[in-house]
Amino acid sequence: MTAVVLFTIAGFLIGAVIAYVIIYYAIAGGLKESGLVRKAQDVNDRLYDIQLRLDRLEKAKGIED
Repeated sequence: MTAVVLFTIAGFLIGAVIAYVIIYYAIAGGLKESGLVRKAQDVNDRLYDIQLRLDRLEKAKGIED
């Protein structure tokens, strides 16, 4: 009887892990297909470019002073 209970608990745990992995990859795949990840990377790249431009302007302003 104890073995049956242990195997049942183990089965539920294994099933939960498999379900978690399937749901995780479904969500990650959905984000990639919708382009949200790509859009976020584009925004991050734009912000980085703006920061570089601001740094250059600050350096140029420092040279003029």
